[in-house]
Amino acid sequence: TATDADDGTAIQASDTVAVDNSPPVALSVSISPDPAYTADILTASYTTDDADGHTVTCTFEWFVDSGTGTGAQPVPGATGDTLDGELHFDRNDLVYAVCTPNDGVEDGSPLASNSLVIQNTPPEPPVLSTLPGATPEGGVDDLVCLVDSQVPDADGDGLSYSFGWTQATAAGSTVFTGASDTSEDSTIPGLE
Repeated sequence: TATDADDGTAIQASDTVAVDNSPPVALSVSISPDPAYTADILTASYTTDDADGHTVTCTFEWFVDSGTGTGAQPVPGATGDTLDGELHFDRNDLVYAVCTPNDGVEDGSPLASNSLVIQNTPPEPPVLSTLPGATPEGGVDDLVCLVDSQVPDADGDGLSYSFGWTQATAAGSTVFTGASDTSEDSTIPGLE
């Protein structure tokens, strides 16, 4: 409305302006655990912001670089916040996730997480048996420790074994060093 000293004009309306939705923003994305191993399940966590106060969800795309020279490749069908290592990655692979935020109206810009290099998984201990061995002439039975069964290595590596014996006496325990070892058993001579 314009007014001078004598009178005013009729009300004049401006053009209308539609207030559009503001896209959501992904502020941070991280994956854990760190360090990660072959059989781990990685979990992505994120924080977001939305200027319109909408609830924001995140759709993920996971990438694995196996060092073959092809670069990081998307994992087909992996859109949730977890990735199972037993199915999707191996030792020395590089893994990361990309979060695309959505406020129920539209997507915001994608944001990549930290990258993790998958570490070697230590082997599980084997199942052992200790039993009497040969009896030297006029002596006491030898004692043999055997690897009964091996637990497969999570990374598919071949396994080797080392043995250690402890001898308990009235004076206490000491390391026994007189054993003879092979790749899958250890024998100590019969002791009086």
